[in-house]
Amino acid sequence: MKTYTLILTILLSLFTILSCNNDDNPTQPPEPHPIEGKWSLVFISGGLNPSMNFNMEDIVWDFKNDETMNVELRIGVEPHPADTFIPPFLGSDYTYNINTIEGEIVLTSILYPTIHYEKNFIIDQDTLEIFENPGADGLYRKFIRN
Repeated sequence: MKTYTLILTILLSLFTILSCNNDDNPTQPPEPHPIEGKWSLVFISGGLNPSMNFNMEDIVWDFKNDETMNVELRIGVEPHPADTFIPPFLGSDYTYNINTIEGEIVLTSILYPTIHYEKNFIIDQDTLEIFENPGADGLYRKFIRN
């Protein structure tokens, strides 16, 4: 009887040890979206205003990983006239949401959360292009990653 008890104890111990797995593996954080980071506006065209070129870091759109975005203007830089009355406004904070299926980015004003701006975009390595209603002479913006 002692032999059976010993064998049963060994088998139960062995079963318990072998059935354990490591459930404590940390989950990998999601890959950041390619739009995250700082982008310098280098060209804008469309609307009723002339096209304009800008230097790197004159106007920077900063897409943060917490899905907020801010537009920064270097002191002394004259913005495109459309940037003074067509959102996103310079110096403003926004949240953003990416619709990868439709190729759209939706910007929502933090100050006025009922205001949404849907824009088509294309990212190719270090180039970002954002289109605003191109069929109706809308704005086109080209960015280079900082």
